[in-house]
Amino acid sequence: MLPYQEKIISEILSATSIQGARILEIGGTPPWTVANKLIEMGAKSVTSINYRSDLENLRISDSIDFYNIDARIMSSVLKEKYDLIFGIAVIEHLPNLETILGECVKILNTNGRIALHGAAFWSSNLGHHVFVHIDNARYEFNANNPIDDFSHIYFSKQEMETHLIEVKQLPATHATAIVNYIYDNPILNRYHYEDILSSYKRAGLEFSYFRHSNWKTPTSDTLDRIQARLGPYFSQIYNNYSCGELLLIASVN
Repeated sequence: MLPYQEKIISEILSATSIQGARILEIGGTPPWTVANKLIEMGAKSVTSINYRSDLENLRISDSIDFYNIDARIMSSVLKEKYDLIFGIAVIEHLPNLETILGECVKILNTNGRIALHGAAFWSSNLGHHVFVHIDNARYEFNANNPIDDFSHIYFSKQEMETHLIEVKQLPATHATAIVNYIYDNPILNRYHYEDILSSYKRAGLEFSYFRHSNWKTPTSDTLDRIQARLGPYFSQIYNNYSCGELLLIASVN
């Protein structure tokens, strides 16, 4: 497992047991190292799901299966009940989070836990999550990042493209690819911190473990630009721009 995966798994296991557990992993990818590690640590079985055109259903081992399914309809495909449903670095990628949480509830055993982790959220300084490789250039939110902190929130798509070309001096084709990723790519749900928490509440879930990790706080000038872009209604709803990462472990009320 990668270091960040080891950290999150360790944190989850400090809050809930997996001995003999049936586990569902949301957002699993080859070579399914996390799923294999959980089996080694005592889980009974792991069902891993993702929704990607390049993956097919696969029996990985006697204890691990992979299904290429949309988490928004997973209860119609998965007939088993699970003791733990988890996902690492997935919250920001899950569309219709409330719907997916509702699906989790349908396939969760009594006293089961839902443990989802995510970073970086749209409302955080790196919420653009840019990950664009074009020509010989690589633009990534954690390396060679051309996006100023929080600017994805206060710039429109056109403003961002102009900024990247005129101020950052990027080729126009690169700027276009970047803004398309930031503002149009369905891989991001563009939820603010408050949207995430309200989705759990509406799904009837209660937190048993809650880790909130602050990254950067916008300057007063930046916050003014964000609020001007959002308008007075959303400026009242959205006020947490510091949290960039969450680990939420929840159960049904």
